[in-house]
Amino acid sequence: MNALEITACNFVVSPKAGRHLERHRSTVLTLRAKDATFSQVQDLLAQHGVIISESSITRFCRKHRAEIQRLRLQLEQEFDVPSTSTPVTPATAQPLTQSRKMRDLRGPV
Repeated sequence: MNALEITACNFVVSPKAGRHLERHRSTVLTLRAKDATFSQVQDLLAQHGVIISESSITRFCRKHRAEIQRLRLQLEQEFDVPSTSTPVTPATAQPLTQSRKMRDLRGPV
């Protein structure tokens, strides 16, 4: 057995970055849904001991793009819901305009 074959036999695959991010999936996706930049996500993860490249975060978020969009819509709806302490009366109610209608993943309303 030559040196190259020995090296091939002893080769150990390092875990991919995506596997590290899967453990922090909800955190990363929520941060992106709240418009945190990839650099900000990287810094926050590093503060908690998760060292990962910005490009790995970019690829991970690209893979989970639909879920990030769903979270963004969910966050928008939470902020658009009127509070129960202030009832909406007909005098203060606003008609739904194009910008106030609920959006979904299928496109504009």
